[in-house]
Amino acid sequence: MGDMDRTTLCRFVYRRLADPLFRERLTAAADDGSRPLIFCLPDDSLRLLVERVKGYGGAANVFVATAPGVLGIDFRASDEKAVPTRAPRLNEACTVGLFVERLRIDASGTGRSVYKFAVASDDSVDSGTAKVVALAG
Repeated sequence: MGDMDRTTLCRFVYRRLADPLFRERLTAAADDGSRPLIFCLPDDSLRLLVERVKGYGGAANVFVATAPGVLGIDFRASDEKAVPTRAPRLNEACTVGLFVERLRIDASGTGRSVYKFAVASDDSVDSGTAKVVALAG
């Protein structure tokens, strides 16, 4: 499943949305109550994903095609500069695939991972959280 293109990924997820149990797991909601969906491939830029999530109001349900199946992530981005000092800092070259692997390791205990993301060479950061909420295969 990790080799699927974006169109196939979209079709797969939209078919799964017919299942009420799957829909219930999509917990990321924007301020207006909508539950935005974003579809990513492992080679996509994490920086662009963060920008897209912020464009939807800071929260989105992100779907990524991975080797074991399609991974659903409750992804929340923020402009807050105060993040825990122990939060991992990811650089701007990070891909969504690398972020997913990091998330699988970091969130194994608590379920939710906090991150810092370098957005520019001036040392500014975005922050946010991510939590794996669904795996469909």
